[in-house]
Amino acid sequence: MADTFKLNCWKGDYHSINRDLTSVDWESLFSGKNVEEMWSIFKEKLLTACSTRIPTRNTEQQKLNKKNWMTEATIKQIRKREVAWHKYKRVSSTQIY
Repeated sequence: MADTFKLNCWKGDYHSINRDLTSVDWESLFSGKNVEEMWSIFKEKLLTACSTRIPTRNTEQQKLNKKNWMTEATIKQIRKREVAWHKYKRVSSTQIY
């Protein structure tokens, strides 16, 4: 089973990413380059900053942690209960039940 990793954006250090990107001398990096080359340089710098400052999470592990004891019928009943609760909260009346 191949591990699948995603960036955990909620825990990213965006101030450090901003500091890293503002410390780059973009004028000298982009001088004499066409748009495609500039985009490649910018993308590489941004991805490097993100990979060092934003932690990753293993999505395969989350799938393994799924509640295996809960049947589809139970999940369906829980969803039905949640829909009824949201209707009640919106209307605040038991007449529609």
